[in-house]
Amino acid sequence: MRRPLSPIDLHDDFRPLRRAALALAMVAMLAGCATAGSEAPPTPTTTLPVPTARPVTPVPTEAPTSISGLQGTVSVWVAWEADRVADLSALLLDFQEQNPYVKIRLTYITPGELLPAYRAAVTAGQAPSVLIGPSAWGAALQRDGLILDVGSRLLATTREEIVERLWSQVTSGGAIIGLPVRARGVVLLRNRDLAAQPAADLASLLEQAQQTSVRFAAEPVFDLGFDFASAQLTPCGGTVLRTGGGLGFNEEVGLCWLTLLARFRQAGPLTFNTNADRTTFLAGHSPWLIDTTDALPEITSLMGAENLSLDAWPVIEPGGEPLSGTVWTDNAYFSAGSSAADLEASWSFINLLVSPEGQRRLALAEGSWFLPVSRSVQPLDPLGATASSLLAGSTALPLAANLDLYRVSLERAVNSVAAQAGDPAAALRRATEVISNQLTQSPPGG
Repeated sequence: MRRPLSPIDLHDDFRPLRRAALALAMVAMLAGCATAGSEAPPTPTTTLPVPTARPVTPVPTEAPTSISGLQGTVSVWVAWEADRVADLSALLLDFQEQNPYVKIRLTYITPGELLPAYRAAVTAGQAPSVLIGPSAWGAALQRDGLILDVGSRLLATTREEIVERLWSQVTSGGAIIGLPVRARGVVLLRNRDLAAQPAADLASLLEQAQQTSVRFAAEPVFDLGFDFASAQLTPCGGTVLRTGGGLGFNEEVGLCWLTLLARFRQAGPLTFNTNADRTTFLAGHSPWLIDTTDALPEITSLMGAENLSLDAWPVIEPGGEPLSGTVWTDNAYFSAGSSAADLEASWSFINLLVSPEGQRRLALAEGSWFLPVSRSVQPLDPLGATASSLLAGSTALPLAANLDLYRVSLERAVNSVAAQAGDPAAALRRATEVISNQLTQSPPGG
């Protein structure tokens, strides 16, 4: 685990630093530069990696604006990788140059500790003004009154600039509960050495995967965890959730879905929410891998970008619907209870972050795997650009405060049918009964 940084006041501590060195030195230096403030510093665990030294790619920026009279504190908690935290800190300093009366505070907390630390901080009255975290957190944070509905603040230009599908990741109960700042999702990777061309359809993909994996029969080939499996309701004509809560598919669609996922057993052993399939792929024992975009840096560094392709999802049958990837986002959530000045300053900074200028700064950094939310920005890396394009057409991750209620039961049904050759009708019936019974004990949306 990485060491969480103590909260620091960039306004006081870092103005004397040379800006050229800041992007690489920031994350390493933060741990020893705490200042007094309203936030309680998270408990340190282990050492945070130093950002990777990399050449600076010039990025066009907008013409400087006049100095503003904006005041307050922009306090951001985040769990990004070290290089992206450094890029974010540099953007914060640029923002502060134009807003010299604003103080800026940046805190790194490990991914597993960020959400509980935030909840504890809100309870203690010590929350940051902005939490950057997964879209999956949003519905529960809204339900518990910990974040703000910012729909009334949203400008039409911001709405138009961000990829349309990504707005689903900040929409809950009719409210806009944050702004999407970074795209992530599930994609299909191909080892060019094992499969020279994309699969024409699902049957071709499974047959080629089977031919390769038969020599390594004990190794998992595909992961059918919820993040991928749930999206396959789309080609069957359904969704996990209907508007307002409850299952978004009927028996016919559910049977189509489970029968479709059962076909993946042909390729070899299946796994659920592990990295076992990635290990198989990296060993050269499978031509395809279904994985998240978060894995792309590791995979490209080990295999080489020239040996990899990100493929469009194959059609299920010739002339039919394709399989679907899944897309979600990291969101900027605005803390309930922030002062008016802090909220105004924080809203202004996050609008810079999601603007084309801010998205370029992070997406176009050398070696960056930051996938932008802006329509007009594409990553420098060709694989990153392909990933962005594919995610824009993927199925949005369903959001609900009680999503685990659906996740556990539906994943159990997929395991029963796809991995254990169980009866689809029986598995579907058990899953829907469990979900229905639990929904009677909680509100449909959580």
